[in-house]
Amino acid sequence: MATIKVLINGATGKMGQETVRAISEEKDITLVGATCRANRGSLLKTISGEEVPLSTNLKALIEHTNPDVIVDFTNATTCMEAVRTASAYSTNLVLGASGLTSEDISAIRALTNQKSFGAIIAPNFALGAVILKKLAEQAAPYFEYLDIV
Repeated sequence: MATIKVLINGATGKMGQETVRAISEEKDITLVGATCRANRGSLLKTISGEEVPLSTNLKALIEHTNPDVIVDFTNATTCMEAVRTASAYSTNLVLGASGLTSEDISAIRALTNQKSFGAIIAPNFALGAVILKKLAEQAAPYFEYLDIV
């Protein structure tokens, strides 16, 4: 079985770092590149000691590494930029950014259909968000209106 080549967009953030760690422990998944928003050099060192290309330029990194999948852990605005960039290469996406609007999701759906690639939208991977959601569900019966901001 061929390994899945993954590029992480937002690799130096909290969830990005966890994803780098998790991928480095997998046999069938290979980290081929990573992005960050500020210049931190040209290489990212993984837990296993392997070094992969690190860049602030997603487009250049896609061209250099030819990933099968881009995992995005950025904010909604940066995520949508990544979706548009990845669509030019028909690269599959796993989107962990929270804050995507219904318009964003519609745009993602349109691009995936037009360019024939896949996208999984799974916001709020963060533990804090999961806990807040659970607490809101438990508190909801006691309030007329409840909103998580």
